[in-house]
Amino acid sequence: ATVAGRVVVFLTAGYEGKRFIFEIARKMNLRVVIIDSQESWSQQLLEEGVIEKFIPMEITDMDLSYLPCVEAIQGVKENFGQLDGIVSFAELAQQLVAKLCDHFQVPGNSL
Repeated sequence: ATVAGRVVVFLTAGYEGKRFIFEIARKMNLRVVIIDSQESWSQQLLEEGVIEKFIPMEITDMDLSYLPCVEAIQGVKENFGQLDGIVSFAELAQQLVAKLCDHFQVPGNSL
C-alpha cells in the first residue's frame, strides 16, 4: 500500500531535529499539515514547500485545545478533500491526538 497523496496532520512539529521526518514525508508524497505555535521553526517548512499547510495555534492546554483543533482539522479535511491521519511527536499531546483520531474516525492510539 502506498502513502502517496495521504493527508496527515502533525500536532506540533517537535524540535528542529525532527525536520528530516518532514523531508522524508515529502519525498513519499505525503500531504503534511502542521498545527503548531506561531513561533515554531516548522513554519519555514511551508515557505520551502516541504509541507502543504501550517496552522498557527497554541497547544498548551490539551483540554482547551480540543475544540480549536477539531475546527482546524475539519477545515483541513474540507480543503484537502480527505484526512488520513493525525499524529504528534509530543508525549503530552498523545491523549489529545487520540481524542482527535476518534472524533475524525482515523486510525490512532486508543483513548
